This record gives sequence, structure tokens and C-alpha cells, in this order.
Amino acid sequence: MEKLKAAPGPEAPEPKDEVRTVEIAVFGAGAGGLAAAIEAKEGGADVILIEKQGITGGSTARSGGKLLGAGTKWQKKQGIFHGLATRTPRPPYSASIRAKTGGPSSSV
Repeated sequence: MEKLKAAPGPEAPEPKDEVRTVEIAVFGAGAGGLAAAIEAKEGGADVILIEKQGITGGSTARSGGKLLGAGTKWQKKQGIFHGLATRTPRPPYSASIRAKTGGPSSSV
């Protein structure tokens, strides 16, 4: 293990100054940034996508495949509910877990 730790890692390329003129610059190649860049490009814009990490994905890469955006106050204001047929709002997440497990859950 010590030999692996002591082994040199890959060398990053030397940064170079570069000037580009674009209509739209998207910062961050996570799900939102990638979607924004694609939409802008498909809409005919000249786009550059900038990511500070060595890989794309952002926090989306660590999300476990989930999009945590259901039941927000903005959705409620627009009348977007979990049960479209019944138009009933979805119970809070902690209440949903308690109902499924029959036990307490943290509301934090």
C-alpha cells in the first residue's frame, strides 16, 4: 500500500491562456449544467461548458441516481401535486418514512 501511495500520479497539463468569445458560458458539468448547455446549443447558441473537476457529473455523480426536488414550495405554489388524480399534496418525507416503517424518523 505504501508503494501505491508513494507512486506519482498523472501530471496535469500546463494551463494556457486562451480567449474565446461565446454567447453562453455554462459553469458546471453536472446534470443542470449539461442540460443547460445542450438546450442552448440545440437552440442555436455558441456555448462553452466549463467544469473545474477532472470529470463531469458534479454533485449529481454522488446522488445515487436520485433527483431530490419533489414536494417543493415552488411546486405547491404552482399546484403541482404528487397525486395528480386526487390533487392531494404528498405528505412530508419524514411522515412518509414513518408510515412505511411504522417508526420514528428524524425531521432534520
